[in-house]
Amino acid sequence: MIKINEEKAVTLVALIITIILIFILGAVSLYFAIGDGGIISKSKQGISAYKEKSIREQVELKLTDWKMKLLNDNKDSTINNILNIAKNDSEIKQVMKNGNNLILIIDEYQCEINNNLEIIGNISIYNPETAITKTTQSLEFCTIKR
Repeated sequence: MIKINEEKAVTLVALIITIILIFILGAVSLYFAIGDGGIISKSKQGISAYKEKSIREQVELKLTDWKMKLLNDNKDSTINNILNIAKNDSEIKQVMKNGNNLILIIDEYQCEINNNLEIIGNISIYNPETAITKTTQSLEFCTIKR
């Protein structure tokens, strides 16, 4: 009978150790899934980067299309001519003139275009407060579409 009790005790200890190991593995898995460098935060960063690249490509295609329209109309590809076309584009929520540059608002993103009709800098999330206070003197609102 003594051997039977010892075998039950060893089995119970093995069960407790197994349960503890499962809890440790579960905690480590949750940390890698939810933590700062985890899968979820990396996927959110990936989605944001994808959206920014998508907006950049959309703006580059629009610029090419607008240049072709101006070429067909025998007009120069200037900021003012692009501004007039952009005002009538349904995908552009807002167009602002900032000196010799244009700021286009598409979805919740903004991009700035120089007088050579190239995108300047990065595509960023549009924040009306910082956009206005950053360039209050030279910023002219041209149109708002709702």
